[in-house]
Amino acid sequence: MVPFPQRLHFRLPEYSIYLLTIRFKVKQRPLRNLTYHQTVKKKRIPVDDRNLEMKEEASVNNLDDEDDYHEVTFAPSGVPGGTFLRGKYKARSSVKENGVLIWSYKWTLEVIKKGSTPEIGGFGDEEEEPDE
Repeated sequence: MVPFPQRLHFRLPEYSIYLLTIRFKVKQRPLRNLTYHQTVKKKRIPVDDRNLEMKEEASVNNLDDEDDYHEVTFAPSGVPGGTFLRGKYKARSSVKENGVLIWSYKWTLEVIKKGSTPEIGGFGDEEEEPDE
């Protein structure tokens, strides 16, 4: 599996529908009742919030086997659209086990003009932007 980059920056055309898939490995002990939480903000105001069930139980993986991992794909979600909704949004994803935070990650979603090509960037090639 590819290690997580320092930053993630998704550029998605307005009105797009996307699927979120998370691949992960469990290193030390089985995990139970995993949930995924995602909050997207514009100028510190929440504009999207997702709270989704992930897995009831995730067993420990063989860390030496690249193909031994857990994978969860969530239901499709949409990107807002319109001239005033284009721009950068700060986001945070987190995973909880039985309601207790075990992982968290900040990332950026940029809504671009319809018809533009989607991109994934932020692999250490851009500077951290202040929270809007």
